[in-house]
Amino acid sequence: MLAACGGDSAAQTTASGQTPSTPVSTTPPPPTTPAPTPGNNAPTISGSATASAVAGKGYSFTPTAADADLDTISFTIANKPAWAAFNAKTGALTGTPAAKDAGTYAGIEIAATDGKAVTALPAFAIAVTAATAVAGNVSVSWIPPTVNDDGSTLTDLAGYKIHYGTQTGNYTGTVTVANAGVSRYELESLPAGQIFIAMTSLNAAGAESAFSPEIKVMVN
Repeated sequence: MLAACGGDSAAQTTASGQTPSTPVSTTPPPPTTPAPTPGNNAPTISGSATASAVAGKGYSFTPTAADADLDTISFTIANKPAWAAFNAKTGALTGTPAAKDAGTYAGIEIAATDGKAVTALPAFAIAVTAATAVAGNVSVSWIPPTVNDDGSTLTDLAGYKIHYGTQTGNYTGTVTVANAGVSRYELESLPAGQIFIAMTSLNAAGAESAFSPEIKVMVN
């Protein structure tokens, strides 16, 4: 019979007679810190808008913008005049004000954005003025009358009056031609637009005839 006895310092063996292996650590390695993402550069915008516009004439301003990161740029506007249109892709402010739009439009601000940052131009104003009438001349000619209004022969023709205005039948201007032998006269410095003209003749006593048929001319 076998008896238990004190053993020596020899390592115990497993059932298979092999020495146990040293356990391997399963602790995961520390996480790797990702490389920092470069900071975003705000877009730049430049340009100087014309500060005046004339009623009836086209107005246009387009700023210049760029982005160092090559991001897509779009544009915004604040206090856009009602008579103007704005293009968010190009930043163009365009339009043709009418005479009723005369006045000053202040605080207009156009900005460029890359979706992350916004850069704006200094606010500006547009003063719309009414179109200035351009003075023009009209040459008026006529055939001297030979009879009075009652059909009798005219023997004392002394001159003529040229009546004109900007509305039919409403003559606000008059020129007296005190020479019966004249049959042409140059009306000068008339306002641009439609002018309505009619004539009367004068006898030696200063009596004035009825109006001639009215004519209409366009002064450019």
